[in-house]
Amino acid sequence: MSSRHRKLGTGRPRVSFDESAANAAALFVSRRQLIPPIDVESLLAEFAEIEAVSGEWPTPDSDAAVVYGNGSRRPRVFYNNDVEHQGRVRFTLAHELGHIRLPWHCGSMTCSPLGGWQTERTTSDEAHTTAEREADTFASGILLPRIWLRNELRTHRDNMNTLLGAVQIAEASATATLWAIRDCLPVPGWVFQLNNRSRFFQSRGTLSHGGALYRGSDQGRLFLNRHSVDRGSVQLGRNVVRWWRLVGPYTLPDIGDPRTRDRELLQKAMAAQGIDTRREQSINGKVGGGTTKYVAGGDAAEVYAGLRYRFTDTSDYALLLDDEYFTQWLARRSTRIAERTS
Repeated sequence: MSSRHRKLGTGRPRVSFDESAANAAALFVSRRQLIPPIDVESLLAEFAEIEAVSGEWPTPDSDAAVVYGNGSRRPRVFYNNDVEHQGRVRFTLAHELGHIRLPWHCGSMTCSPLGGWQTERTTSDEAHTTAEREADTFASGILLPRIWLRNELRTHRDNMNTLLGAVQIAEASATATLWAIRDCLPVPGWVFQLNNRSRFFQSRGTLSHGGALYRGSDQGRLFLNRHSVDRGSVQLGRNVVRWWRLVGPYTLPDIGDPRTRDRELLQKAMAAQGIDTRREQSINGKVGGGTTKYVAGGDAAEVYAGLRYRFTDTSDYALLLDDEYFTQWLARRSTRIAERTS
């Protein structure tokens, strides 16, 4: 299975299947006006026969299976009823709903919900892995509707403890909850750890910091404790979630004399810091193109904070952060990005 739609002759950009799965979930939520906690078993029962299996589950690498045929007009979903965590069971059922509702998924399969998101997981069946990831994406969008989650983010703003407490109403697994939050946060620099796992969850655009977040749990926490501007921990069901914030909140600076062109501000800042004028395009690239997606959806101050953070990974550019002309230039760019993406 291809990982992208190919819309030949339309002049439109290609749309990834992950994005299509997210869009399908959002449309499903919108049409049914779903609000957490979602009765996912009732939703699935509208489209499939469901059977809970107790006792010995036949495959250790899966929690459920969807089967078509065998004389039934509706697919049949079998799931492992011995799983202790109800959040995991709910995600499994939402995952199977994804396989059934995504029109390009067809045929019977065994499933490992959340397995499609584990990038360290390997398989020779690339199409199966893609389908699992898409079903995970759909399930996340059903249990934690993005429009609802973004409203929660706006309500709680920078108070991560209260946000994590509020979203527990969705009754999703801790892993699914953290994946959803990291995808919706409008700025980079948020890092989460579930229990003592070595792998950290990071909001989009978070820098690698020289690989500090990939050196295991202890070294990662040591770095985060030293460099974070805020941190905390929350009990999420049976799990402990630790979080760190690497990007401090900023007040949007003054944009300077409106008669001064943006480019003139940037060139003055570069000259003051002794940065070669040939690097102007590189600096502009830091706040455009792919970088914009990391701060899309935030207000101007949040965009500004996120873009400042993106400049800290290059020592020469970091010098610009204290330059008045540069902060005025960045404030202008942040305002326009916020207006365009909010």
